[in-house]
Amino acid sequence: MDQASHNKIVSFIWGIADDVLRDLYARGKYRDVILPMCVLRRLDAVLEPTKKQVLETKKMLDDAGITEQDAALCSAGSPTLVGSVGRVKSLRYRLILSDKTFRAVFRPWVDQDFMVFAMNSPYYRHQVEQAISGAEGMANNLPLSSLRAFAFAVPPADEAAAIAKQLDSETSGITKTISRLEREVDLLLEYRTRLISDVVTGQLDVREPARSLPDVQASDEASIDADLAAVDETDDEGEAT
Repeated sequence: MDQASHNKIVSFIWGIADDVLRDLYARGKYRDVILPMCVLRRLDAVLEPTKKQVLETKKMLDDAGITEQDAALCSAGSPTLVGSVGRVKSLRYRLILSDKTFRAVFRPWVDQDFMVFAMNSPYYRHQVEQAISGAEGMANNLPLSSLRAFAFAVPPADEAAAIAKQLDSETSGITKTISRLEREVDLLLEYRTRLISDVVTGQLDVREPARSLPDVQASDEASIDADLAAVDETDDEGEAT
């Protein structure tokens, strides 16, 4: 852009500022309005080529009553976690995804809940394990190009919705039970840590309760020793490997 064109644009912008912002803002505060509007106009210009398609897709989703279309996919981490998929049904705040998380946006005719179940299946996990890159013991990555090439058997929309609804009905109780048990385990571990700390620091005297504990039988001692020996052997083999 030559200097003349640049000056013409600057004059045009400031002309609008004088017409619209005068008497509302001090001249030194014009930039607080002009700069954000320039950024918004730039974004509008960049999105212009696909604006019509986006608006048409939005109308189609609204007409179909589809309000939530997003799934979050982990693209990096340990081999057992990379590729994990979860459904983001609602947010109470604005979300910024990290560069290690993919936002999965499916075709409009694909049932979102069905795809989340499909992407938590052994068939999908096998494809992830074949596609991840990274040395053993290091952070593994799932390339986007590989993810795009994954194959899924997708039934018609009404059938997929029925399958997803049935799976959700069958697994919701299991999911709640797992969450509750995981919470209870966390609480028990927290209690164990606090108990050990109290004993070590002398805040809890365990001598009297210890006297009331039953004596360990010889057979029980032998069993405990055998279990400890087995654990030691396993650790030794792991270190040797």
